[in-house]
Amino acid sequence: MMLAKRLAIITMLERDQSYYYIEQTLNVSGSTIKRLHRRLLAGDFDPLCRVFNRNLSFLDYLEVFLSAGMPSRAGPRHQKRLDALRSGRKPI
Repeated sequence: MMLAKRLAIITMLERDQSYYYIEQTLNVSGSTIKRLHRRLLAGDFDPLCRVFNRNLSFLDYLEVFLSAGMPSRAGPRHQKRLDALRSGRKPI
């Protein structure tokens, strides 16, 4: 749950949501938001932001995260799909 909230905070900060709105929506403290915002501005989450700025569905994001950079065990066709998702192209 904590990881999901952190990802949501980063995504909402990227979309310029206010601290107050994030606090109320996710039930997190202002200090947590401020700490993550500082790290976001420092560039600590740039790879993560590149992934979330793509126009993919939730299931596509989930597939990319679950693969965790590992090669596909389902064969070359599925590997092509994962490569397309990782690069931001529409999957085959």
